[in-house]
Amino acid sequence: MGIKAPIYLFSKTPYEGVLHVPIIKINFLHVSVDLSKYDALVVTSKQALEALQRIDNNWKNIPIIAISQSTAKATQAMGAKLLHVSGGYGDNLYEDIGEKFSDLKILYPRAEIIVSNFSKKLKQEGVDIDEVIVYKTTCNDDIELTYIQESAVLAFSSPSAITCFMKKFTFKDTHKVVVIGTTTQKRLPLHVKSQLSAKTTMKSLIQSAKKLQL
Repeated sequence: MGIKAPIYLFSKTPYEGVLHVPIIKINFLHVSVDLSKYDALVVTSKQALEALQRIDNNWKNIPIIAISQSTAKATQAMGAKLLHVSGGYGDNLYEDIGEKFSDLKILYPRAEIIVSNFSKKLKQEGVDIDEVIVYKTTCNDDIELTYIQESAVLAFSSPSAITCFMKKFTFKDTHKVVVIGTTTQKRLPLHVKSQLSAKTTMKSLIQSAKKLQL
């Protein structure tokens, strides 16, 4: 058997068994929100949960509509209550909230830059949903990595990870690329071929990356 190509994971958090490159970093914002007004919270990332923890510990008393299974697990691990687990994408949230929770007053704590407009679409259709920006993602300029092996497998966990990668590195024709979902895939340059992980989870992303190793 030949030597397996290394897997570089470009994400906020590491994963066992691969080379983690912290290409992005999270900056939590100081905001004030009256959570008592809301019947439910829409959560699309673990970072949103961490931001809520900094704002008001009472967020755990408000039922959570989680975008995916991984976000749902993080919600339960922090001691909060789950109302619903969606299918992993903004379009899923749009359909689920519109069909099942349109009578609730909902808060969507989110990143500064988002790729889905599900909240705007719901509001246009009369759903009582507010947004509050609780964190922003920026490129990490302090990473020490300067070279990526040309035979490597590159795994990306978010669109912002790809954006920050392209500010520092270049995609090679010899690189094999795997992304966590279709939204992330759309951020790739047109000439870069990629594969989707089976599910929108880090575990699935890494499993897919390992299948690309020689």
